[in-house]
Formats: sequence, structure tokens, C-alpha cells
Amino acid sequence: MNPSHDTSRRPARITIVAAVAQNGVIGRAGGLPWHLPDDLAHFKRLTKGQTCIMGRKTFDEVERTCGGPLPNRRCIVVTRSRTYAPAGIEVVHELDDAFDLASDEDNVCVIGGAQIYTAAMDNADCLEITIVHGAPEGDTVFPIIDSAVWELVAEQYHPPDERHEYAMTFRTYERK
Repeated sequence: MNPSHDTSRRPARITIVAAVAQNGVIGRAGGLPWHLPDDLAHFKRLTKGQTCIMGRKTFDEVERTCGGPLPNRRCIVVTRSRTYAPAGIEVVHELDDAFDLASDEDNVCVIGGAQIYTAAMDNADCLEITIVHGAPEGDTVFPIIDSAVWELVAEQYHPPDERHEYAMTFRTYERK
């Protein structure tokens, strides 16, 4: 087990949820570089009723697209800003503080962005990754998934269709 995989003041389970293109891209200009309705439905199934931890830029995009915090989820936003305080969310200034705040939870979902994903990888127990079968241009990438650390335990392929420009595969990884 990774010595930095500290379990003292953290939720029972930490799950990273992300959609990642084959070239590693997860974002472009503050948003997603694709529109995949079935992936959005998958995200909703994974996160509904859960505590979601995200960075400020991710929350800003959620707020822009949803008109506020994600419904039916507890939202904890990690930001360096000491004045950032949108309604309906909890704000912390370090990822460890978010884990501490959610330490009574059975599971939390870390939903982005890149800096938060990178910081959370050593503490995560599970990765729920949608592999987007394409290589769109983007300015934000997901950290490398190390096969020495992560075991692929499930996957489900979805071909492209009239609603989905790209094929995608839902993958679940568990820490070895």
C-alpha cells in the first residue's frame, strides 16, 4: 500500500470520477471538449446523493451549466481564494480539509479539475473513468493511471451514434 494513502481523517472511500480522452485531455477553455449525454447520465448515477469534491474552476463550470451547485449532492469546493463563497456549497482551502470535512461519509467523489485529480490520486480507492475514444484538442489533462497501482475491474463499451460524436468506455479501477 502507498504510504501516502492516509486513512486517518478521510472518508471511508474516495472515488475519482472523470472523462478522459485517449490523448489524456479532460478539458478545453474551462469546459468539456465533447458532449456525450450517456456519459453525463453515467456521471449523474455515480455522484447522485454523494459528496462531491471539486476545484473552483470545475465548480464555476458546474454553476455556469447547471445554474448552481449540482442537485442532490453535497458540494465541497477547494480554492486558494479566501473570499470565494457561493451559496449552496462548502469551501475549503486544502484538499485534506475537504477529506476531513467529509470524514463521516462512506464515499466521496472527486470530480475535478486536473490539479484536484492529481492531488487526490494518492488517496483514492477507486477510479471511475470514461475513456473517450478520440483525441480532441484541449488545455487540461488527467494524470497517468499507473497499472502498478490500479487494477481494471470492469469496463463497458458504448459505440458512437447520432447523439455521441465519440465512442466511450466506462472503466472502473480499484487500488491494488
